[in-house]
Amino acid sequence: MASAKVQAVREYAESHPDDSYKEIVHATGTSAATVSRALAGWEPDEVRERRLRRGRHVVDESGNRYGHLTVVRYVAGSGWACRCDCGREVTVSGHSLRLGHVTRCGQCSDVQEGQRFGALVTVRRVGEGTGGGRLSLRWLCRCDCGREVEMEESVLVRGDKTSCGCRAEMMRRQAETSGRTDGTKLSSLTASLSKANRTGVKGVYEHRGRYVATIKLRGKNYSLGTFKNLEGARAARERAEQELFAPILEEHGRSLE
Repeated sequence: MASAKVQAVREYAESHPDDSYKEIVHATGTSAATVSRALAGWEPDEVRERRLRRGRHVVDESGNRYGHLTVVRYVAGSGWACRCDCGREVTVSGHSLRLGHVTRCGQCSDVQEGQRFGALVTVRRVGEGTGGGRLSLRWLCRCDCGREVEMEESVLVRGDKTSCGCRAEMMRRQAETSGRTDGTKLSSLTASLSKANRTGVKGVYEHRGRYVATIKLRGKNYSLGTFKNLEGARAARERAEQELFAPILEEHGRSLE
């Protein structure tokens, strides 16, 4: 036979099905352990879920629509069960629904075979991936260059990838032809001394009676130190050119000379 406290909790809970567990504790003057023991397995699941939602301040999403998903019911500890337009059900957190992170079950798709995305044309679906931490379909695509590559549907739809990588390679080769590689213009590495330079040494300038050596690569300036005499600054600059410039130039058949 149930104790008086358990009986009191059950009577209150039966007449207040929308109260949270915390509210029952305050109303009956019992402990949380007593309330849990009294109601565990005694209440229907839908009543328990309602109390949990109220206690956690969960926004009721029932019946709301997000993209291809219609919210059906709350699943305690998991999120919201949603029915996709394709008929499948998927459980999604309310946070992901409201932010638009998930708008379909992840198994249906608006993308069709033969659809073009830049230089890529979809051939067939080949499975599922986890684009951005979320379920995403994968497609086998044929690039205009003839190569086939697998891509996540979300990547294609967002336009993050528009080729198998051949376009990036083509742009890299064009840049090299024009004398630019990895963000560096090769001619700048062997450029002659600027007319504004007063020390006669590239990358070295005088400041308050001392000589400051610097070098620039890929848009970033590097300080090589401050020296009492010009020769020390010259040596530092030459060492930096050998370490930074020479390998890049040699890779493309050029030299510092």
